[in-house]
Amino acid sequence: RKLRWKRKGMGKRGGLRVIYFVRYQPNECWMLTLYAKAKQEYETLNGNFSNSDFVPSSKYKIGLCLTELKKPNEAKVIFEQVIKDYPQSTEAEQSKEKLKSLGVVKKSQ
Repeated sequence: RKLRWKRKGMGKRGGLRVIYFVRYQPNECWMLTLYAKAKQEYETLNGNFSNSDFVPSSKYKIGLCLTELKKPNEAKVIFEQVIKDYPQSTEAEQSKEKLKSLGVVKKSQ
């Protein structure tokens, strides 16, 4: 699927596009590139489907987007939230690794 956003002073044709796909396997939903827009879409997904099995994955991906947007402090908050709220998830383990790569080591509780 393709999503379009217009840019200031331009219509949708001159705007930004995000091409994304959904993989129909448990706990997988991917959006490609344009991190700021992808972050917004993951946040919308979380808001609309807050009880979904996709929430840990989409929250983790928000953290990844923030990392790519050079916002490590905001990414840290998201990764810590994933660890706290979904401690048994794959995304919690991935979040721990991302925190290490950001130079943040979370102490064991």
